[in-house]
Amino acid sequence: MKCYNCESKKLVCDNTIDAYVCQDCGYEHYKQYFFISHSHQDIEKVRIIRNVIEETFFYEPILFFLKCLSDKTEVESLIKREIDERIWFVYCKSKNAEKSEYVRMEREYIQSRIKEGHKIRVLEIDIDKYEIWDNECYDYIRNQIAYKVKKANVYVSYSHHDEYISRKILRQLKQNNFTTFADIDISAGSSWFDESMGQIKKHSYKNGVILLICSENSMRSNFVSKEIEAALANNAFIIPVIIYDENNSIEKLSSILGNISPSMLDHGVFGMSFDTFKEDVEKLIKYLLEY
Repeated sequence: MKCYNCESKKLVCDNTIDAYVCQDCGYEHYKQYFFISHSHQDIEKVRIIRNVIEETFFYEPILFFLKCLSDKTEVESLIKREIDERIWFVYCKSKNAEKSEYVRMEREYIQSRIKEGHKIRVLEIDIDKYEIWDNECYDYIRNQIAYKVKKANVYVSYSHHDEYISRKILRQLKQNNFTTFADIDISAGSSWFDESMGQIKKHSYKNGVILLICSENSMRSNFVSKEIEAALANNAFIIPVIIYDENNSIEKLSSILGNISPSMLDHGVFGMSFDTFKEDVEKLIKYLLEY
């Protein structure tokens, strides 16, 4: 793993803050946690999934065999408590998993948690897809995990003229268990520009989405322009959220973005207004969770 900020490999785990800290620049890479649901008959394939997660992200999977426990009630209680502490649930789908009593229990428990309103991100990987696990299979696993995981972390770029609606979007993202970053998160005494550019690099590299709050105000902002330039330079996954009204249509602002770079429209455009904010932000969150 490399530091997202300076690409140094000198990373040390600091358990007091639950993060990996770069010894060169001091950047803190906070962990998120996976629960990997699988049949023990598939353990060799599942180890590859675990290795991909550990090699690619600053995330901590859980993969163990509860040999010391024999009481079924005790085992189920432990598993459920572990699931409660985790953001990601990875289901290693296979014929063996479909027959597993524990996998069925884990999946049913996850579904009950989701119905209760808990925002758990579920990722399903078909491990029977490849008979021989070669480089092609390894790339498939990596892409499946990377594509889903990166959208759980969101950098929000906006003009301060749009701060009211931007803060509302940030609040909704946090309530749905997204990890977010915006300039309001920069600590006093830090370099606003340097930290913002470092965060864009981090989110562009392997670990996130750049959510561009696009309006007539942001299109006139020099700082937003610099954020767009940095995101494009780092091949970021950019999602434009267009704040529209009677004077500025979605088509007009989409055209401006397309003229800056057509690639900014690759992942779709979301329209948002004060009148339909609740419905619009729900569509955005659904896209980020499910796409």
